[in-house]
Amino acid sequence: MIIYEVTTEIRPVIREQYDVWLTQHIQDMLEFKGFLSVQWGLCLDNPLDNPNNTDWIHYQVQYKIQSRDDLEHYLTHHAAKMRQPAIDLFGDQLRATRRILEILHP
Repeated sequence: MIIYEVTTEIRPVIREQYDVWLTQHIQDMLEFKGFLSVQWGLCLDNPLDNPNNTDWIHYQVQYKIQSRDDLEHYLTHHAAKMRQPAIDLFGDQLRATRRILEILHP
């Protein structure tokens, strides 16, 4: 089992539009072979109500994927197409990092 983790940082001004986009994006991602479930969270170590940290909102999305082969297929054949709309819509108001984790113990 694999976790594909995507951490995004967004400017507060795009939050409503981004939330709508991400909701649909997640549903589309779950259509790919091997994508089993997802968790979407707000990173609390960067709270929205902290007056010293209003430049970026941090989200983390974790996709549980059946196998490394399923993830590699997605990355090779679909990732660029799935990422492009966010780049087009949000430009430099969005930053993303990704990690791949193997589940060793449930």
